[in-house]
Amino acid sequence: MNNIINEINQSETFAKIIEIGAGLPVAEEFYKYAGASKTIYLVESPYAYEAFERKYGKCAHRAVSAERLKHINDYIQTKEELQNNYYNTILSSTFQVGGSRNEISTHGWYSLNINGKSKYYHMSLHEAMDRREYIKNIGETGIMLLHSKNETQFTNSFIDIVLNDDLSYDYETTLKFANLSDIEDYAIVFKQDGTIDRLESITRGTDNLILYKGSFNPPTLAHIEIAEAAENLHKTSVVFTISFNTFNKGHQDIKSIVERIKMINILGYDVLVVNRPLFKDTTSFIRNKFNGTIIYPMGVDTINRLANDYEESFDFIGLKSFVKHFNGVKFLCNLRDDYEFSEVSKKLIENGFVETDEIEHSYISSTMIRNGSYEEIEKYVPNKIKDFLKK
Repeated sequence: MNNIINEINQSETFAKIIEIGAGLPVAEEFYKYAGASKTIYLVESPYAYEAFERKYGKCAHRAVSAERLKHINDYIQTKEELQNNYYNTILSSTFQVGGSRNEISTHGWYSLNINGKSKYYHMSLHEAMDRREYIKNIGETGIMLLHSKNETQFTNSFIDIVLNDDLSYDYETTLKFANLSDIEDYAIVFKQDGTIDRLESITRGTDNLILYKGSFNPPTLAHIEIAEAAENLHKTSVVFTISFNTFNKGHQDIKSIVERIKMINILGYDVLVVNRPLFKDTTSFIRNKFNGTIIYPMGVDTINRLANDYEESFDFIGLKSFVKHFNGVKFLCNLRDDYEFSEVSKKLIENGFVETDEIEHSYISSTMIRNGSYEEIEKYVPNKIKDFLKK
């Protein structure tokens, strides 16, 4: 961090820093080293609502929101402080900091305004930490954003939503942060209305969470039938789930993921993007935020691959391990004409871990469509996807 702060101090950055909700974690990182006066014009922390209102006027938006930070930027613009060259950068932040068990989610927003143009960054800390560790991470991430100057992304980042100057959602930059991050506890929800949200947006207020994992490249009629079957059976909406870091294949292409997200959104579904490729790891992560039942719809091949990981001594050790990894989880397996369950899969069905169902287009795969002709695509994908692929 010392080298990064030194580079900022040697740059043209001269900043007003406004920090709300977590003390002064960014400013205090600068104060650890000589030369802070080269970068910092002024530091403020209007913690109480009354203090904020006296300084920046009335604001109807939630305290922890990008809209609150945009209100600050707009207010400063009207005062012509930037135009008078008092400083060229505004770094503002607003955070909610939870306890050591993270029973209250630690999350918040940064705004980095450079010469009048802003980007907004949301940060979620899913891992349970000491309160001081939360605040330390908030400070260090703020330093990295200042160093990036809204032009580059950086590793070890907890950034999970990026907004443009007008608060429109920046899918590609959001996913670039995900691509560079080696943090396993990483989740982004791309809502069907075009917004991006936190994991909590799909776990709050429900007892069942249906996560349909796959590549969906492209989404097919079979995918939709599987989703609809799960919804009809469990009376809750399906969330399509894509792993950014795929097993044995590494990270996926960003533009491809953006296209798939948009196609799934067009069909009326939210998309969860995670950084964990394995079912057991995704389950472990979701369990930190959700105590209800997790339901995974899947095909026969997928349940066989999953079950085979527990094949050795399945009667005792394997079953015990499976229960440990998938406690409170149900699997909904969709059958096809030529299906054949492995011996372990049969035992999972016998023990009540797997429900089965049949769908009309179970034989269709995305790979088959990608390798086929356009005529085949027309037969096996929804009309909205045909129209999207024509563009």
